[in-house]
Amino acid sequence: MSRKSETDKVKSEVECLEHPFLKVPYEQMNKRYRFTQKVMDRESANVKEVACGGGTLVVSSDPAELREQVQALLDRVAVIKDKLEASTAKEISCVEKIERRVENLIENGDAPEIGQGSTAPVPLARVVWERKREDRMLVDYCLRNGHYNTSTLLAKDGNIEDFVDMDLFMVSREIETALVRKDTGPCITWCLDNKAKLKRVKSILEFEVRQQEFVELVRTEEYEKALEYARKHFSTVDDSLRDRVNLLSGLLAFGPNTTLPRYAGLLSENAWSRLVSIFRKDAYATNQLNGCSLLTAVLQAGMSAMKTPQCYENKHRKASCPICQEPYNELAQSLPGRRARNSTLICRITNRRMTEPMMLPNGQVYDAPGLERMAMRNDGKITCPMTGDVCSMADLQKVFIL
Repeated sequence: MSRKSETDKVKSEVECLEHPFLKVPYEQMNKRYRFTQKVMDRESANVKEVACGGGTLVVSSDPAELREQVQALLDRVAVIKDKLEASTAKEISCVEKIERRVENLIENGDAPEIGQGSTAPVPLARVVWERKREDRMLVDYCLRNGHYNTSTLLAKDGNIEDFVDMDLFMVSREIETALVRKDTGPCITWCLDNKAKLKRVKSILEFEVRQQEFVELVRTEEYEKALEYARKHFSTVDDSLRDRVNLLSGLLAFGPNTTLPRYAGLLSENAWSRLVSIFRKDAYATNQLNGCSLLTAVLQAGMSAMKTPQCYENKHRKASCPICQEPYNELAQSLPGRRARNSTLICRITNRRMTEPMMLPNGQVYDAPGLERMAMRNDGKITCPMTGDVCSMADLQKVFIL
């Protein structure tokens, strides 16, 4: 494989699968920068307020009072300096994380590529890189499925802490745990902190949380508080949510003991689990994470590449095909199958592409080298793997494929 083709392959793989690997820390750095800018603007305004009055510098004639003014001003500046240093350190940490991830991808491009079917030993650099990538996939999968302790140990053992986004998932873990406890406070705070990003992805998470808070007030029959809450939070909602606001108004009228089906979903305890799922989906979107784990995407792509209709026909299943075996057969059932412009005939005896197809008297076709080896081992007799029929080499007919 030429250097250019290797580079093109790495670029394509980065664009398809590794986009969040670089985008997530970049978004964290960008968010940190915007937060620092807001803090600096606010603190600068506080310094001006201490130093000036009515837009004019206030200087006392009393030395003691003047000393207090100067000291207060210095204290404010010290606070700004401490906050700026702390924020700068976090931004530098994000930049260093991005650099290490870019270096990791460059290592993949520099590692020698081994062609399919080659008997040459795999270079150590390739083995190390692929092992790190596999560990990274497993950590990401564990984090997405709530196995936080396992993912922490695996990341530490594989020395890939800089290659996984543990902090993001830990924040999500705290919010999801709070939602399970029916505490919406952390989720509301998160929505307000990420309001611009949520608006960009057209999320209605904040409305969903507000709706659940309203439902809980109705459930406890605190109607006055529920009405006040609705006026405060639902009066300015988007027009697309007006029908849902009207439904909530109906719930306020009928109360928590209503048996009407249209309100059953609102009052169901499963609403909290649904809220957790919505938050998780929007958290992935706002942090530039894919909806499914990288491990899932890679496995599904691999299974689709190997899946054929014959994998689901008992008489055509092959021991050498992973998709023909359980549990992959069941996992791949809902995935799209392999599509190829040109069909390839695979011999059931050699499990390789046919180069000289030969037909048995019963109509089954196999490759000549495989049939010859079988005949040599069985005193010139050939036994059809599919039907068990026995014949000799003289009974075979050559097949021509147009």
